[in-house]
Amino acid sequence: MRTNNLLALLLFCLSTAIAEGQQSKGRVSGTLLDIAEKKAISLATVNLYKGNQVAQPYKSTYTDAKGKFNFAAIDTGKYTIIFSHTGFTEKKRPVAVKGILELGTIELSRTAITLKGVNVLAQKPLVEQDEDKIIFNVENDPDSKTSTTLDIFRKTPYLSVDGEDNVQLNGQSNFKVLLNGRETSMFARNVKEALRAFPGTLISKIEIMTTPPAKYDAEGVGGIINIITKKKVKGYNGSLSTFNRTGDKVNNYNINFNMKTGKVGLAFFAFVGGYKNLKTRSFVETQSLTPGLFTKREVYDDRSNDNFFKGGNMELSFELDSLNTISTYGNLNGGNGSTITNRTMTTEFSSSPPSSSFQDVDNSYLNSGYSVGADYIKKFRKNKNREFSIRFYRESGKNRSTDDSRQDNPGTDRFLLNKSKSIDKQWTAQSDLVLPFPKNRKLESGMKFIVRNASSDFQSAVRYDPLLDYTIDPRNSDYFSYTQKVFSAYSTYSFRTKKTTFRSGGRLEFTAVDGDFVSSKTTVRQRYVNVVPFFQSVTKLNPVYTLVFTYTQRLRRPYIWNLNPFVNNTDSLDLWYGNPKLGPETVHFFTPELRYQKGSTFASLGFRVGYTNNYIVGYSTFDPSTGVTKRTSDHLGRGFEYRFNANLNTPLGKKLNIYANSSVNYDRNRVKSRPELSSDGVGASFNTGFTYKINPKITWAGNFNINRDAPFIQYRYPLNIWYVTMLNFKLFKDKVNLSVRGANLFNRDLDYRLVIEDQYFKTTRVTTRPVRGLVIAINWNFGKLKENVSKKKGVSNDDLINKSDDN
Repeated sequence: MRTNNLLALLLFCLSTAIAEGQQSKGRVSGTLLDIAEKKAISLATVNLYKGNQVAQPYKSTYTDAKGKFNFAAIDTGKYTIIFSHTGFTEKKRPVAVKGILELGTIELSRTAITLKGVNVLAQKPLVEQDEDKIIFNVENDPDSKTSTTLDIFRKTPYLSVDGEDNVQLNGQSNFKVLLNGRETSMFARNVKEALRAFPGTLISKIEIMTTPPAKYDAEGVGGIINIITKKKVKGYNGSLSTFNRTGDKVNNYNINFNMKTGKVGLAFFAFVGGYKNLKTRSFVETQSLTPGLFTKREVYDDRSNDNFFKGGNMELSFELDSLNTISTYGNLNGGNGSTITNRTMTTEFSSSPPSSSFQDVDNSYLNSGYSVGADYIKKFRKNKNREFSIRFYRESGKNRSTDDSRQDNPGTDRFLLNKSKSIDKQWTAQSDLVLPFPKNRKLESGMKFIVRNASSDFQSAVRYDPLLDYTIDPRNSDYFSYTQKVFSAYSTYSFRTKKTTFRSGGRLEFTAVDGDFVSSKTTVRQRYVNVVPFFQSVTKLNPVYTLVFTYTQRLRRPYIWNLNPFVNNTDSLDLWYGNPKLGPETVHFFTPELRYQKGSTFASLGFRVGYTNNYIVGYSTFDPSTGVTKRTSDHLGRGFEYRFNANLNTPLGKKLNIYANSSVNYDRNRVKSRPELSSDGVGASFNTGFTYKINPKITWAGNFNINRDAPFIQYRYPLNIWYVTMLNFKLFKDKVNLSVRGANLFNRDLDYRLVIEDQYFKTTRVTTRPVRGLVIAINWNFGKLKENVSKKKGVSNDDLINKSDDN
């Protein structure tokens, strides 16, 4: 319906322009310029009023990409023109029209108003577009100061978050989360828990890249999510926030502080969060569809979960002069938790009575990590757009876990004590060069080197009598070490015609993998080269519509858990192991997209076609004679993806803002060696919400999300639903923000049903977790600011299969 209205509007404007063009009247034109940056201002609003009556404009238009505007067929007389754009001071100018009037260059200055304790800037639209990314301006969302990052993600174009807090970018779960343009250990190690705990009040904006250019690592099918925090201010500011939710019992507390004095800037934040005594349950039923040892196996789990997560980040920057900047940064994160599981297992046999056993499992874990880095950025006096940078980054993490299992069987009882210790380390060096040329041409190139080391020691001990000592079980103990090196180089050349910007280039990546899986007596030595092309055209059809075409390839590298051939047999009827022969998976993407932006309204319609001939497919096999299910992965698949997505964010009047993000995809997946596993199906995601300004101090907001992934090689995914409504209050001269909200008020619990099925077996896994909750969130802002300063820097590594599918 909206598309039809827009088309009708365009036809009406066209017919009006033709009719007016037939008359010989006056004309007014000119160019808007940013007085500070000496750049043209595009999409500025230019209103023409008759005389001094500025209540209702006589005509309105927008500036084009070069800042130009034009009013044609104007009656002779006196007028007032008002120029306005978000972030700039409005300018009013009287004119007298007697024919052709060229106003020349009109300069606008940026708006900045300093209030005691608060810095108020002219408000930007919630959503903006750039050539290679979409920007969601979180600071302009009144709900963000009392929201978690996942709450904000639900509003962000191209993102969806289901009821289990699983995030997808443009329908893909394989993406990279960056913080201020760089990778951090908190998001690299456990992205879901980090996003749950990360407070929205720290976020300035979120940048979404669905098809990252050649500058970024080739890994990441879904793209890149770059979280930009509030920092680098003249003066100081900060905030204290709390977030408490019943139901799933999530609690978060955080502090944020920023300061800039002279040439030195400091940005710091820290947070703690988690949940206590969260009750969940699950049911897994495996049915044999062919004659065999048993007909059905049922496993019931009741769990009590505790989780604690903490993180902190500090950045110190020093401006040597106007052309040279040095910054150092560090990140600490960690957590601990435990899960107590009471399990009942029942097996029904084809020729004997059913058998039941009971198992109690105490799982505890402790992890910690840190990352440090340093950046040097040099600009050049003759051309400030020319830039050279060198960046170094180190990350390290440790994980420890213990499983204490007691199994009560009809025959012999079984006691297991599993202990695991793993260490991950990463070093990165990166250099980038930006060379601008006359006539809107630019060359970007760079090199990057990554070294990753990992080791794991998993020890399993068993006993069959509680009075005896544990003995090591070598069949279920594992040790390995692993090294991965990635050397890459890229180059991108861009140039601009009258309406179109072209970007073309590529990235070369060489990967070396050396693994020593001691327990299975297996070594892995892989060497491979990937050439990743990139092409993009961005065409401004007019000041409102933009057409984007992109072609690129993305790849996914297998990591340790995908390659390790060790067989995990903690459950003797459910085995899983890796495949040391796995190589990278490459996917071709072609994406046309139409974007619409007028004032504060943003909308997009996109279509994406994806193809791969070496899908890494995780699959299960079932042996009816033993009742054993085995899970592993291999290059079995050939896949096609056809995805349509639509996004909208717009105000309706002065008080109401609505948004909607949706996608529908059709996937065709073929397994070369086992055609019976091939799958075809449709998936869809729909997310919508609103914000209504009751008065300057109170807003009402709501969000609703529903999604289901397309079927994929044996898997049929659950339907996920999430909804929330909230009231937000500004108190104590707007320094305190209070939010009261209700989540899933009509559903105490939700069931998430996953089905794995082929011609031999059917496994149904139902997970139940509480979703209804009442939220109380408070944010207190303090400080005094004068101006904002922004530097773009940091290292980001985007080249691994997402390590946190479910965590």
